[in-house]
Amino acid sequence: MSTSVMRLVALASSLACGVAFAAPSGSVPSVASVGRSVTVTGSGFSPGTMVTIKVSGPNQSVSMGAAAVGADGRMALPIVASQPGSHRIQILDASGSTLVGNLTLVVTP
Repeated sequence: MSTSVMRLVALASSLACGVAFAAPSGSVPSVASVGRSVTVTGSGFSPGTMVTIKVSGPNQSVSMGAAAVGADGRMALPIVASQPGSHRIQILDASGSTLVGNLTLVVTP
């Protein structure tokens, strides 16, 4: 059975059972100070999986961290920015595909 057919069967099953799946979403405070911890949170993920948080900062710097998704589909991961400027935050699945990609944290000195 092809992957697309399996997904269609899974979707039909969930709809028949009255189960609705929320699209993954995430959030982070919009502003923080250098060295201060903030938490990236998210919901709507597949329970029991791992997600990767990718932080792309000024000067092409990239940091990554992993978080486990709970049984309720939620995750949280504290991060600390070490340099001022605008940081783009993405939440990725195990294959590296972007689940949430529109988060921005501005870090002040």
